[in-house]
Amino acid sequence: MSLRRLVTDPRGFYAERADDPSLRGPLVVVTLHAAVVLVVAVVALTVFTDLIREIASGRLVYEAGDQRVSAPSELVFSLVATTTGVVYAYGFGGLQDARDATAMNNAERAMDVFADNVRDVHEQGVPNRATEIKLNGGRLAVNGSTTVTVNATTTDPVRGANFTVSDEGTPITYREGDTTIVSAHGAVLRQDGDAAVMRSDPGWVIDDEHALIPLIVTDRTGDRVAFGGSSTVLVRGQVTGRGVAGELVAAAGDDVTVTVTVASPRADAWGRYFEAEGFTAVDGDPADGEVTYRFEVDGVTVQQTTVSVELEG
Repeated sequence: MSLRRLVTDPRGFYAERADDPSLRGPLVVVTLHAAVVLVVAVVALTVFTDLIREIASGRLVYEAGDQRVSAPSELVFSLVATTTGVVYAYGFGGLQDARDATAMNNAERAMDVFADNVRDVHEQGVPNRATEIKLNGGRLAVNGSTTVTVNATTTDPVRGANFTVSDEGTPITYREGDTTIVSAHGAVLRQDGDAAVMRSDPGWVIDDEHALIPLIVTDRTGDRVAFGGSSTVLVRGQVTGRGVAGELVAAAGDDVTVTVTVASPRADAWGRYFEAEGFTAVDGDPADGEVTYRFEVDGVTVQQTTVSVELEG
């Protein structure tokens, strides 16, 4: 843990520790901040104590034209006030950063719980699930768009037919400042500024023989699009449709070529996920908000579940 990084770049220091789900990280960094502020305050008081003595004795002088004049007492009080303000602002800013980091970690865990509940709806056939999310000054909304398109082809299918499935979903987002936590198509992503990372994957199961791709599509229902402030919001998910959207199995000695395209403001995070899975890039540049990757298997099944999401305050 770098004290130097804490002093020179506190926001970066906390951002590096955003993955820590325990209270240990926030407690440690707050303690370090308090120690730094205390040291600065002690040094400042020591310096100003000596300075006050010099002024009181008239030994601290400065030149004014041809004269040497004792420094006025107002000078030291101005310096003390300035330094006290700087120390307070630094310490308060550090504590605020720690609070914000803890709040975003809590929001990320809440979105993980929501994503798990949505997967239960998909995998276990549960008709609905509800998740409570505590807002800590952020904004929870059902908005935006993420589209996943799956194309599967082979020359001689033994089951099914070549297909293309395209699903556009409305993600659930929690935003505070420059950070956004997103649940989209079964995955949880975190975006800090322009950079995004996938915190939990969408639950696709792929090996050399078969690919099972669950497309969990969320949309909005109800009157409220978003909630803000410090309230607790109940996020209800209700299944409105489920089934097999496409299935294809290749003949012996042949392969099914599966091509996946994701259109999303966080396409870079999806691209890194595909690369980690060993997919081949067709268009791996996320600059236009889309990435396309492909892979080969003996067979592929795409399951589709639509979940309508309602926010209740």
